[in-house]
Amino acid sequence: MSVMKFLKLYSRNVLPSNTFWTILIGLGICFIDAVWMLLCHWNFEIAQARVVFLGITAPALLLLFKRYRCDPKIFNACTSLIAILLFTNAAAVLSYLVVSTNFPLVDHQLDQIDKWMNFDWVSLYDWLQLHPLMGLILKISYNSLLLQMVFTVIFLGFTNRFAELSQFVLMLVISTLITIAFSGFFPAAGAWKYYAVSEGVDLSALTHFELLRSGLLKTVDLINTQGLISIPSFHAVLAILITYALRTSRIVFPLALILNSAMLVSIPTEGSHYLIDLLSGVLLAVLTIWTVTRLVSFQQGAG
Repeated sequence: MSVMKFLKLYSRNVLPSNTFWTILIGLGICFIDAVWMLLCHWNFEIAQARVVFLGITAPALLLLFKRYRCDPKIFNACTSLIAILLFTNAAAVLSYLVVSTNFPLVDHQLDQIDKWMNFDWVSLYDWLQLHPLMGLILKISYNSLLLQMVFTVIFLGFTNRFAELSQFVLMLVISTLITIAFSGFFPAAGAWKYYAVSEGVDLSALTHFELLRSGLLKTVDLINTQGLISIPSFHAVLAILITYALRTSRIVFPLALILNSAMLVSIPTEGSHYLIDLLSGVLLAVLTIWTVTRLVSFQQGAG
């Protein structure tokens, strides 16, 4: 499908969303990634990059059929998925490049802020080791994020909640870019490493951080990217944004509220975060919601 044909389809369906701009922003980040990687001699794991590319374009296959692309529900859901997949993969590469700038770590400062708030991370961690059932519940809720994101896009699209879908996509873009930029200036290794815990955690999921900062890792494997950001917690951001996006459903919203409340509780121990990481993520989500809703109100008033 040519770019011009896609644009015609986009205009014909009159999407009440920011999908188109998300795709453009994603492509813009891809360009930044490409230039940065070229100048600093980075490269991709080509086989994995091809798999990711196929995954991004897979939803577009439905749009090759007229009956599907003319269905507003399918069109909104598919194009939103394409936009989010393109943007998040480009942003993941950007986060790797940003970490490689090797700014001074702020773990000590984050730990001091937690202590000022009378939060004892180690005591919480030790308590969970004695209560494995609670730990399992928190682990499941923490690992539900990707599935929740996909469900949110599909649910909003297939239930004609196009305005909520549009806002969710825009909020995702804004909060992601702010999170990456902030984490670049204030990097942290995370609570697991700072407090030197090993039991019950998989430190192998954090191996890229030091390698990127030392310059020893300059190959991006898109299938096996790791979470590199400590503050603000992006899990916290998305827990709030997803719950807000599903607010108009009397059935789904209570379930999302319960699941994401558990996710918020799980973030310090399951995500190797300090309490201030969690709180800053919640604050960023609230500010993003406020900004987007004000922008939407302004656009509607101007229209």
